Formats: sequence, C-alpha cells, structure tokens
Amino acid sequence: MIIAIFAVTLFTLLTLGVVLWVLHIRDIFLTSRLLGLSTAIRSDSVGGVGVSILCPSPTNIDVVVNRLDSLYPLSEVVVVVDSGRQSNLLSQLKIRYQLTLRSAEGCEIYRSRNRCYSRLVVAVTDSCNDAASLYDLAAINALFDYLLCTPSSGYLFPFAVGRIAEMVATEPLCKVDYLTTSDSSLYLVSRAKWREYGDFNTLLSACKTITPLHIAEPLMLQDVSEKDYSLLIERSRYNFWDFLALNIMKSRKKVLPLQKP
Repeated sequence: MIIAIFAVTLFTLLTLGVVLWVLHIRDIFLTSRLLGLSTAIRSDSVGGVGVSILCPSPTNIDVVVNRLDSLYPLSEVVVVVDSGRQSNLLSQLKIRYQLTLRSAEGCEIYRSRNRCYSRLVVAVTDSCNDAASLYDLAAINALFDYLLCTPSSGYLFPFAVGRIAEMVATEPLCKVDYLTTSDSSLYLVSRAKWREYGDFNTLLSACKTITPLHIAEPLMLQDVSEKDYSLLIERSRYNFWDFLALNIMKSRKKVLPLQKP
C-alpha cells in the first residue's frame, strides 16, 4: 500500500514538473514569436547596439559563412585563423571574400577589397594556443561595444544577433556586462568589462559570481546538416510544437528532424 502511494505521488510530481516546464517553454515561445514579427532588426540597429561576432579558429568555411548570415545590420564578424594549422581555410577565405592584407602589426589583419564583405575581419596568428587567447585577439581587432563569443563550430540562427541586441536594448542605458544563452558556448560580454579585466580568462572567472542577463530561447545548434538547418530556420519561430521539439533537442544534445510525415 505504501509503495503504491509513493508511486502515485512520484508520478504526480513528475507530471506536474513536465506540465510546468511546457508552460515555461510556451511563455518563451510567445515572447520570441512576438519579437519575430518585428522587422526592425533586419533593416536598422536596435538602440544603437553594435555587436562584434567573435569566431575563433572556425572548423571550416561554412562556419564563417553562417556568422555572416546574420540579419542584424550593426554587426561585424571577426575571425581568428591559425596560420599553421588552418592554412587551407585561410586560402579559401582569401579567394571567397577577396581578402587583402591591411596590417601586420602584432598579427596579420585581412579585409575584403569588396565593400559587400566589409563586415568581415580576419586575424591570422601562429602564437595563440588556447580559446581565451583567440577570443582576446579577436576582441582587440573588433569595432563594436559588445562582443558575442561564438564557438568554432555550429550554426547561429539568422535572427540570433538581433535577438541579443534587442535584449541589451531593453536594459537602462543599454548597460549589460554579461549575457548568456541556452547554449553555454554562446555568450555576450561588454567591451568595457573585457578591458576592465584585461583578458577573457579573468573576465569569465569574475562573471561566475554575478547573475547574468539570460535568453532561454535557442539561438544556435551544433552539428546539423544543411537540410536540417534550413528547416529549423523556417520553423524555429513558426509553430509552438516545433519550438518545443527544438528545446527538447537542445536539452538532449541531439538533432532530430522536424519534418512531419
């Protein structure tokens, strides 16, 4: 009898927990759906918030292409390439984006001769061995006040940078030092805070003691095929059940097709 009561109680608590989690996801969905109806981030900056997208040691050229696919206009992409390990990637970038050497002080800096690729900055080094040092080098060559740290692989949704800019713009005087997302490898820091601490290792250690601004909406996925990525872009803000499936995929660290039979 006691075992039966315990089992029923446990089942009830688990059911209640699932229901509360689904309701929480629905609140996030309604907010993101409402913001998704706005076209402001596709045509203008939000609150004057400029974002530098830092991309250290990308695994392939598709990662760079994805970072440049951002719909947010007041943004740039700063890529750091290891000249020893990624000489082939550097050659591909030079050809695809018509890059020319602009500076060689400290490290080689490449920019495009074509103005349509003016948002791309490529820094080439052979002396950085850890991720924090690569982020520091990217930040040194970045232009804007906010630094969006992205991993070396995975795909950002085109609306991701604009969504982050919107969140920053909602804060008084756009004063945000640290913003996290549902993906631990995707986060935003202010240039002022980075300068205050001097490097990313020290900065991230200090940030562990504060409560950051957080975006629970999925903004990127790792290890997806081109077909799945296109499908996710199309549906990520379209349908609650697809949005719920996307959150389940993120929590289970798996990519499941959203195609309906």
